[in-house]
Amino acid sequence: MIPDDLVHELRYIDIGTSRRIRSLRPGAYTSRLKGDGLDFDRHRHYEVGDDVRRIDWNVTARVGQPFVRQMYAERELDLVMAIDLSRSMNMASDGRSKREAQRRVTASLLFSALSDRISTGFVGFTDRVLRWVPPTAHARRAWAALSELYAVEVPPGPTLLGPAIVHLLRSLKRTSLVVIISDFLVRENLSSTSELATLGGRHDVVAVILSDKIEGRLPAGSGFVRVRDLESGVERAIRLNDEVRAQYAATVERQREELVRCCYRVGIEPLFVDAAGDVVTPLVGAFARRR
Repeated sequence: MIPDDLVHELRYIDIGTSRRIRSLRPGAYTSRLKGDGLDFDRHRHYEVGDDVRRIDWNVTARVGQPFVRQMYAERELDLVMAIDLSRSMNMASDGRSKREAQRRVTASLLFSALSDRISTGFVGFTDRVLRWVPPTAHARRAWAALSELYAVEVPPGPTLLGPAIVHLLRSLKRTSLVVIISDFLVRENLSSTSELATLGGRHDVVAVILSDKIEGRLPAGSGFVRVRDLESGVERAIRLNDEVRAQYAATVERQREELVRCCYRVGIEPLFVDAAGDVVTPLVGAFARRR
């Protein structure tokens, strides 16, 4: 159930997609797919088989070679959120857990999408797909589906993006804005996952990467600290000293850089969000830049 105080604190996000030029009417967007449409993309040389009605005679006359106008195809935008329900999202070092931050991100996107009459769907996953709600424009049904999603009993196990990505590739029949909301602490090598690249090629994908400050550093002092994996339950003791802290911080930074490189390599936009901070303002800024 989404708390009332969360609903009241939400800010409107002007949702758009990097695969668009401009809105033709409220709630409808233009994809970067090439085809019939009203939005101009670019000129290109005429090729055998092109519709002669697309020839730009002014440009053709100036350069002495036939050129055609290439347009963006009109598409209504669907927003689909892939929501990580794994137990690592329960991490909380400063009052608010990553799961609570995730709910704010999800609810803000949902509220904004419904305000723009954008159909919204959800997939909840851990190491498998736990819940799938196809895109719907019905506001009451969307909020109910989101509440149901967070009420799902989460089994123990690791986080795997693969099953959710494969499910989206099979289920989404038209280009959509896909927002993956997770800490991306997964057991897969995302750089070698062909499905992720396919998803980024077919759809406009944004990765909202939730993090907790305690995950980036070990505590000060000496001695030992006992840590527990929230997903597997495995515990281990770690010796604390300056060398170990430096190695740990370097490893975390390297993993973050690898994740960013992987996202850009497969055409996904990464957005890092501190779970304990203001999670909505970064979203507002990110979508404003995308427009």
